[in-house]
Amino acid sequence: MTMVVRGLAAPEPDTLAVPPAGYAGSLGDFDPAHAENMRVAEFNGLLDGLAGFGPGWDPWAPATRGEVAQILWNVTR
Repeated sequence: MTMVVRGLAAPEPDTLAVPPAGYAGSLGDFDPAHAENMRVAEFNGLLDGLAGFGPGWDPWAPATRGEVAQILWNVTR
């Protein structure tokens, strides 16, 4: 998700909305390098439709082809 968020923000910094200060996201502060990007992705709907996404979801598990396809679909909406 870090690569997706950075890739979307690099050419157009205003492409993704910044979550409000109180928005924690489903995964919370799981990692100093990636938690903010995951929070931005979730707030902007990039994780919508992922099976099992929520507090117990493992952000370190390899993404399946289906998950990548869903994320890319969400990016294009």
